[in-house]
Amino acid sequence: MKIKEYLEKNGIRQSWMAAQLGVSVRFFNSIVNDQRQLPKKYWTKIIVLSGGQVTIEDLVYLKELYHEYYKSTHKARTAKL
Repeated sequence: MKIKEYLEKNGIRQSWMAAQLGVSVRFFNSIVNDQRQLPKKYWTKIIVLSGGQVTIEDLVYLKELYHEYYKSTHKARTAKL
């Protein structure tokens, strides 16, 4: 289950989860919206806080999505130059 899906399904606010992780809401929001990669040091905490509903497989997939997003935006920025 994606982090965003987990939060919505369980009525958990991004601000609460960000506070539990010790990160800013803005940083966490960018992770939830696949614009930034979640650093590996937070993976275990996310899994524990979600009671296992967010799995390691979900977080690895999130990392892959981030890389795809980065590649596409980097190409777009480079093309504008």
